[in-house]
Amino acid sequence: ASRQRLSSLSIASWTSYRYLGMNLLQSVGLMEALLSPADGGKGAPVQSLDQLYSQAFMVHDLFFGVVVSLSRRFNGKFRVKECGRDGEGVDPQFAMWKGGINDDPADKFVLGSIKSVASCVVKLNARYKRDVSRLLDVV
Repeated sequence: ASRQRLSSLSIASWTSYRYLGMNLLQSVGLMEALLSPADGGKGAPVQSLDQLYSQAFMVHDLFFGVVVSLSRRFNGKFRVKECGRDGEGVDPQFAMWKGGINDDPADKFVLGSIKSVASCVVKLNARYKRDVSRLLDVV
């Protein structure tokens, strides 16, 4: 089933998934397992905020690893935490990531996190008629 799903992808998508499988996961088998739907190929959408948050927590570290890899490859920078008074009136400073993926960046950088439940609820009510499957920016 996963091979059929992979074969239906565009060339650009296939290249992206192949890169993910070979370089980040270092396993085509693991990549195919991640791409194969757990629901037998029906593609059932997420039904609850709990389910969406469970998925978000599972991929958060993987997503962070991708961001760090891309920042190294393209000389990306992260926002540095301001010292002293909440950074008011101070221009933000940025620096390159010099640690490893497993190093704790929380001491030096301001990093995004999983969107708060309150923000998700506001967005679901205001934009998506409470359809959790349309909320795509939790991580």
